Amino acid sequence: MFVSFLVPMRKFTIFTVILTIVILVVVAELFVNDYLPRIFGSADVSNLEFSLPDSLNLSDNTESNMLGADIDYSNINEPEKYEEITLGVSGIDSVDNSEDTEPEDAKIEDSLILPTDNDFLPINNEKQQNPNYPEAVSSTGLPDFEDENFSSFSRNVYIREDMIKSAGFIGAYLEKEPHNGFLFKTIYIDDLIDVEVQKTVIRTEDSLFAKVYTFKIGPMSSINEIYEVLKMRAAEGLNVEINENNEFGNNSFFMNDARRQEVAFLSVRLGSLIYSFSYPKEYHSQIKNLITLLDLEF
Repeated sequence: MFVSFLVPMRKFTIFTVILTIVILVVVAELFVNDYLPRIFGSADVSNLEFSLPDSLNLSDNTESNMLGADIDYSNINEPEKYEEITLGVSGIDSVDNSEDTEPEDAKIEDSLILPTDNDFLPINNEKQQNPNYPEAVSSTGLPDFEDENFSSFSRNVYIREDMIKSAGFIGAYLEKEPHNGFLFKTIYIDDLIDVEVQKTVIRTEDSLFAKVYTFKIGPMSSINEIYEVLKMRAAEGLNVEINENNEFGNNSFFMNDARRQEVAFLSVRLGSLIYSFSYPKEYHSQIKNLITLLDLEF
């Protein structure tokens, strides 16, 4: 009886083990084929997709053209031989491949063209914009009165022999004489700046009619200032009286010297020159005619 009881128990145990194994296999198959794909997706890598956040959506960027992406490299022919590239240095047309013992640094140094001071000179924009802009110097070599720095000039009229004959000094001629640094032998004039003085004597073989001092004023001095200096220095003499009546030329004055009452001393400004005359008073008419002739020349 005990034996008959063990047989049914052994059958039940075997059945239970088999049933358990079947259940485990079924559960494992369901877990692998059904549950896992829900968590990790399909195991097929070709259909694998990733869901990214909107901020990391790169679809627009992948569609844009990348640098060089539109070049068809199949149509580019490779050059058969590389061309030599030479530096564009003035005076070099080709590269000399001959052997040269000069160091490379020295070659580079020689090929450099350094700027000079003339490269930084200011440019005349007006002349650059207008190629027909006139040059500052006239083609004739003479001062051009259309230039900005032009200064007006007057004729420098010196006494001529035809003038003294027309004025009434018949048979007279002109003779230069040194002034020795004085006007009328009493007024010091040797310190006048940029002033050229020429003394001329109107005479014959037997007589002296008049002496003429011609003052040529340079650009460093003013003719008005020189005229005022002569008048002031003349007035400083002893027993001297100045009579400025402006009877002749632009300005004129007489210097009356009490020690030389028979002699007239007259200074006249005509144009760009100052004339000073000393003469015996009996020749006043001829000097007056001479001043008129000089005045007509300006």
